[in-house]
Amino acid sequence: MLNITEILSNLNADDKNRYDSARAAMRKAFLTAHNLILGIENWSTGDDEVFDWIDRSLIEMMKASGRVKTKTDVDAAVERVENDLADVIKNQPRDLDVRNGAWGKM
Repeated sequence: MLNITEILSNLNADDKNRYDSARAAMRKAFLTAHNLILGIENWSTGDDEVFDWIDRSLIEMMKASGRVKTKTDVDAAVERVENDLADVIKNQPRDLDVRNGAWGKM
């Protein structure tokens, strides 16, 4: 699985802005609720885990929307291109010589 930094670096600018806006809104809501109920002085490491959960949840939403290309998606695309190239090479005329940039009989 790709880490969050890799995933975010592959988002286009609009999707990165969507992610950042949603992340800021969710973090702000949690901080506000925490402060109202417990007070910021009672922050714990468990509260930090909520921020990690927010990040993971947003990435899953981005994946579900089709905005994130996973390694599996990329691997499948690479395989399709390789297969297409193999087909092109296989279907070339036998007398076509492409070695050293020469086109042979044309």
